[in-house]
Amino acid sequence: SADGRTIATVARDGTARLWDARAEHELLRVASHPPGRTGVSFDPAGRFALSWGVDGARVTELGSRRDVALDAGRDVTLARFDPGGSRVVTARPAGVRVHTRDGRKLHELPHREPVTDAVYARDGRLVTASIDGWARVFGRRGRLLAHLDHGESVTRVAVRDDGLIVTATASGAIRLWQPGAAATVASGHERGVNALGFSPDGERLVSAGDDGAVRVWQAGSGALLFELLGHVGGASGAAFAPSGHTIVTTDRGRHVRAWDAQTGALRR
Repeated sequence: SADGRTIATVARDGTARLWDARAEHELLRVASHPPGRTGVSFDPAGRFALSWGVDGARVTELGSRRDVALDAGRDVTLARFDPGGSRVVTARPAGVRVHTRDGRKLHELPHREPVTDAVYARDGRLVTASIDGWARVFGRRGRLLAHLDHGESVTRVAVRDDGLIVTATASGAIRLWQPGAAATVASGHERGVNALGFSPDGERLVSAGDDGAVRVWQAGSGALLFELLGHVGGASGAAFAPSGHTIVTTDRGRHVRAWDAQTGALRR
């Protein structure tokens, strides 16, 4: 959550849970989806939890525990809140939908191939990534603003408040797209990238790859700062904590680790 007090997890059986980050005990079972590709996240204010899976997507108000199903269809592969917490984007193999938080569908954004990621910018623009080799930028009303051509499957995307877009591909390449400038290519990973995200201050970027490495980059230049090694079977996730002092990583060996974000030292 935004205050760092609550952790959201989803198990292989499709159950989404919230945990007290300090006491390490379960607070709430948010939703139960059928086994498969599932996920859970918070809105920016920490008042709502968003979960998704093969049976669709749901928003749960944490205070009242009221549950609302979104008009997202089946086989939802990801879902995200916008920065204001009033809209939700969901992705399925057939395309992307934008909804109000209370479940009403606003826009349908068709794609030729399945979408792998979708992230909101601070100004309300939506950036999507697809296996068709393109990242696309949409305006708040659903109008297509830009195509970013990669020539290979795009796996992840991250957006900074000043408009910097960072994309990653199935080959491990990482590209930085400054507004009005050509893309800068970072050294990336040896295999596909599974996670990509900025630090809270926007100065650094973390990426996790199937090569087992988690790498921390200087966001403006794409220079590699340090690596976090020792992940089993490929690094599946990586994110900065809201404080910016800790990086949390996961791997396919079902390990969760916390690292010092300044030095790269393993904390636990």
